[in-house]
This record gives sequence, structure tokens and C-alpha cells, in this order.
Amino acid sequence: MYSAPAATNAPAKTRGRVLFVCGRPDPDPAIADVAAELGYELLRVRSADEAIEHAIAPGFALILAGHTGDVAAFAEVVRRLRAAFPPTPLVAIGPPLPRGPSAEPLYEAGMLAVLDEPVSPTILKAKASFYLDAYATAAELRRMADDLAEQDRRKTEFLATLAHELRNPMAPIRSGLQLMRRTTGDPAALARVHEIMDRQLDHLVHLVDDLLDVARITRGQVELKPEWIALEDVVQAAIDSSLPLIEASRHRLDLRLPAASLKLYADATRLTQVVSNLLNNAAKYTPRGGDILLAAERDGDQAVIVVSDNGIGIPSASLESVFQMFTQVPHPTQRSHGGLGIGLSLVRSLVELHGGTITAASRGVNAGSVFTVRLPLAGKDSPAPGPAARAPSAPPAGLRLLVVDDNRDAAETLSALLGAMGHTAPVAADGHQALRMIASLRPQLVFLDIGMPGMSGYEVAQAVRADPQFDGVRLVALTGWGGEADRARGRAAGFDAHLTKPATVAAIEDALARLA
Repeated sequence: MYSAPAATNAPAKTRGRVLFVCGRPDPDPAIADVAAELGYELLRVRSADEAIEHAIAPGFALILAGHTGDVAAFAEVVRRLRAAFPPTPLVAIGPPLPRGPSAEPLYEAGMLAVLDEPVSPTILKAKASFYLDAYATAAELRRMADDLAEQDRRKTEFLATLAHELRNPMAPIRSGLQLMRRTTGDPAALARVHEIMDRQLDHLVHLVDDLLDVARITRGQVELKPEWIALEDVVQAAIDSSLPLIEASRHRLDLRLPAASLKLYADATRLTQVVSNLLNNAAKYTPRGGDILLAAERDGDQAVIVVSDNGIGIPSASLESVFQMFTQVPHPTQRSHGGLGIGLSLVRSLVELHGGTITAASRGVNAGSVFTVRLPLAGKDSPAPGPAARAPSAPPAGLRLLVVDDNRDAAETLSALLGAMGHTAPVAADGHQALRMIASLRPQLVFLDIGMPGMSGYEVAQAVRADPQFDGVRLVALTGWGGEADRARGRAAGFDAHLTKPATVAAIEDALARLA
């Protein structure tokens, strides 16, 4: 049974510290009483020299300085205190001073107020409260300014990194295009170029998708699509995604799965994204020929996924920050491994959306890393499994299609691809032309861009759905707008499906098979 700890005589937590500089043997006791009443710890020193010895963090919220009436000597004390404690308010306490110009040297030295003895506790409390509140406000403004400066620094660093990461895959794509123009008679060389360009394009799409996911999560616009899934299927899908990177570095992958299948009611695509991201990080941050462990097991009512490696490790001071946006942990001996510093932040957000947790552990630099994901297993409140979905059939051949996009290059390449697949797919460059061509050609299915000038894809879809003669026409949005709000708006406008650019051949074939 839990027992409350025994009471201690530890001092109560205070709001801050007040420094009282006074060399006289009998200072006014009201000072200590007021400081305690306001919730501040009072530190008394006897000279400016002794005060300066305390000019280290956490600092003081107010300095009270006692004087004996010697304005010139005290002004020098004030100057020294002001130099040692620049942001801290200074208030003088002592015998009454002559009013008028004789006290001006104290204010010129940095004093803000002078209180005469005997000090009225009420006046002292009012003055101290005012300056303490002012100091707290100034400290908060400084903290906010520091935070803004740090955010601005990280934003600038992120934009520079983003430009670098986008240019990296563009270089082999451009080189590949030039090579294709010069090696038309070498099928093997062309096949290698195609493979490289396809891989680099996938990398570009992955970067953009991660950026969009982060934006959606930040705005609370990510909606999971949970279904009954087997954890081992998620793990295998993640391995299939990450295996090229693992094999390229000649790592050894140790896979450990439980004998019994673990069922979760979760979004399979998002969990695959989580595990694949962790595997990719392990592959990137482990020297060539390293060891990576991917294990899954049941722990009570939770599924546990562990990804560990014997790579460069994480300094203990950085274990929490690795999950912060745009954070890349520096390593004393390793060069940067690229990336935008958003992967682990995205992973944590996706895990938390599933009601789970993720933690990072490492024994330090060059001691490897361990990431542990805990997810709730399906419980009694999870919906019952539905019937298994049927695999989509192959799309019929010879379909009458229409491609609508104001980007001529995008429209013509998609039209050519659809033609190579055995379909007829003329191109419309805007919404008004699309409506005319739909009326004359009667396509079975239209691939329709959303963000077109003059007449948007939403308006085209609404016009098609409003005309009974087009009842049999199926509409597929093919657009760069891929958020859940965009998909909902598309459904409301009358679209039958929504594909995000750049759509894969598999996604296009699936849409044709389901809708045509």
C-alpha cells in the first residue's frame, strides 16, 4: 500500500530572489517581512563587492540598497550594481536625502526610486510589487524574444535544409534526362536511368508528403482510417519500404515477431509510416555493415514495437529534443545525414493519434539507439471485424477518358500514359473547355485538376452533376490538394475518387478498375 512521505522542513518554493545590499548592522526588519509576504527569498550582503559575487543565474528580481546619506559614495555603489545586474530594478533605502538636484547622481547612476527610513511596510510593499511585476514582465518578454529568435533561426535553417534536400534528387533526375537524350540505343543504360529517376522521384514525393502531414497534424486535420489489421503485416510492409536503404548500407536486419498474430484496430498506412521511418533512421545513422533489430511483442493490453541499432547513438541531453520539429542532433564525428528534421516529430504525432507512446533511449555517442513504440491492442470497445475486402479487378481496356489540367505538361504526360495503357484520353486545358468536350465526347471517366484559373475543378464537377445527361460520367480529382478537407469538399462537389499528384500508375489503375 502506498504511504505518503514524511513531512520535511524544506522551504516553500519562492517566486524568485531579492538582493538586499546593506552594510549597517541594524537594517529595518520590515524589508525581510515584506519580501517574505510577497513570496520572495531575501539574500542580504554587506557590500557591492559581496553582491557582485552573486551575479550569476538565477539572478535577482529586485535589488534594495541601503545607504548612509553620502550621495557621492552611494552613487558609485549604484553604478557598480547596475553594471553587474543590468536588468534588475534598483531601489535605495536610507535616511532622508535632500530633495532636488542633490539626489540626481543616484538616478543618473541607475537608481529607480529612493525610500526614506523608517520605511512604511505598506509603501515598501507597493513599490516592491510594482518593480517585481515589471521585472517579471520584462523577463517574460525577453524569454519570448529569445524563443522567437530561436524559432526564426530554426526556420531559416529548415528552409536552407529544405532547398538542399529538394535539390539533391533533382540533380540525378536532370542528369538522367540529359543521359536519355544521348543514349537512345542502349536499353540497359536507359533502364538504369529510369530506375534512378523513379527512386529519386519517390524521395521527392516522400519529402513533400512528410511536410504536408506535419502541416495537417499541426492544424489538427489528420483523420485516421482505422481498420482491423495484423501487426505483422504492418511490420512487413515497413520492411519492404525500407529494405533498399538497409541493403544499400549492407546492414543486417534481425526480425523478431510473436508466434501469435497481434490484432490492432488502427490505420495500417500510418503505422507502416511510423515503423518505416524508424527503420530508415536506423539505417541512416548506423555505420555501414551495422546491426538493426526490429521486434514486436505483446505486453499486457499493448503491442510493443522496438527498433534498435548499433549506430552513432544519441547524446543523453538530446533524447527529448529528437522528437521536436526541425531538430537534427549534431554528432561530434559524423557528417550530417540529410533530412528535414521532421520525421521523428511526425512519428510521435502519429503514434499519439493512435493512443500510443514512443520513447528514445541511448547509452550515448556511438552506443546505438533504441526506439520503443507502445500501441493499445484492440479491446472490447473496438468494432467487430467486417468482411474482407475483395482485391480490385484489372481495369477494362479501351476506355474513353478525358484529362483536364491547366498544366499542359502534366496533362499531356498523363494522356500519353493512359494511351499507352490502351485508352483514349484527349486533353482539356481549362474548365470551360472540359464541359464542352464532356458534352461532345461523352467520356466514361474524367481526370480533373482542382486548382484551375477561371473555373475550378470543383465548379466543373458541380456543373457535371447538375446536368442529367452526364449521369454516367465518373469524376476523379487529380490534384496537389490532398488534405482531408480537400477530399471532403471534392465529395461534396460530386467527385467519385481523389488522387494526389503525382499519382502512381497503381493508383490510376485502381481508380479505373473501381469506377470505369
